[in-house]
Amino acid sequence: MGELEDLLPEPEIDDLDDVHKKDKYWIKLPNGQPCHKSSAVKYLLCSEDGKKSTDRLSRVQGLSKIRTYSRSPSAPSLNDDSLLGDAFLVNQLIATFARIDNQVALAIMRVSAIEDKTKTLVPSIPAADLASPDITLRGQILTLAPTDASTWVWMPNTYESFAALKKQGKSANELGPTSSVTRKSTLIEVPACLSTPIKVKLEQQDDQDSPSIAWKFDTAALVAVTEIGDNLCGFCGRTGTCTLTLTKPSKTIIPNSDCPYFIKFSLLAAEKTTTSGLATNCPLQCDICLSQELQGRYRLAKHVYWSYNLPAHVETKHPSASIPEGFEESYMVSRDEMVHLRLAKGTVSTTTAKQGPGQKRKP
Repeated sequence: MGELEDLLPEPEIDDLDDVHKKDKYWIKLPNGQPCHKSSAVKYLLCSEDGKKSTDRLSRVQGLSKIRTYSRSPSAPSLNDDSLLGDAFLVNQLIATFARIDNQVALAIMRVSAIEDKTKTLVPSIPAADLASPDITLRGQILTLAPTDASTWVWMPNTYESFAALKKQGKSANELGPTSSVTRKSTLIEVPACLSTPIKVKLEQQDDQDSPSIAWKFDTAALVAVTEIGDNLCGFCGRTGTCTLTLTKPSKTIIPNSDCPYFIKFSLLAAEKTTTSGLATNCPLQCDICLSQELQGRYRLAKHVYWSYNLPAHVETKHPSASIPEGFEESYMVSRDEMVHLRLAKGTVSTTTAKQGPGQKRKP
């Protein structure tokens, strides 16, 4: 030990004093702004480890505040059943939908905050709680640039910015293209039930011509883990995984589903578009399918589809059949609904709700 100490240079007294100064944790950027060294390292390495453990022994061992029970956990893979055990952590990526004007786009968001049912910010939640509409995820949408058919490039800490929407009841003019965008306007808030964790791995891009540090997704799958098809479930948006039925235990028809995102609701309320309930997507039976069955074999649970899927079903399965009177009206989207969904301009009329299983279409 003495020989090793002889090789070390003698520290000066001033150097020892500087070690304990807090300003040694900071560096000054070219623009004059201070930056904490840990933030700089996290920026350069795109670290997703989160805060270090508050327990001194665990912190010295390099463990995070949220335990992964491994000092070097393996990178997430598309073949894994979950991301990190059964927990969803802050700073992970999710896939969600973003509406740009009247178009819907798939968006990749890095979650920076999780708010649970009690409106408390938490560092993680069980993966099963992602089905809850009472949990809110906040974060920023990554700015991705396609380089070829299967590769997307992300420049670290580059996020999309959105102009703030005009609040209802305000008389101010709508924000134009010259409106200023603040840092706060880049934060997006979505319910957990409208998001899906994605399992992608970032690797540094080998591009000597690029002056900045760029990272790319080394998997071609930027979509949700579950593929979205044609006959979508009204709760989760998946195809072929959920069963939809109608039951009538008493005088009221009740919708049921084995979807993990299923929430009980009233058909009577769902059939009318309002400012609080915009969409009228609800379970309906196909009258054409029922008319083709033999007498005495009618069952309420059969041939049930979401009303938004019925136009494609009728066109595909019954292209030459005559549509029963009132049936088409039950699943067509009204102009009032288009106005409430902001897919059409105008005012809402005083027309009644479209006919559905909770009104005149009784078995």
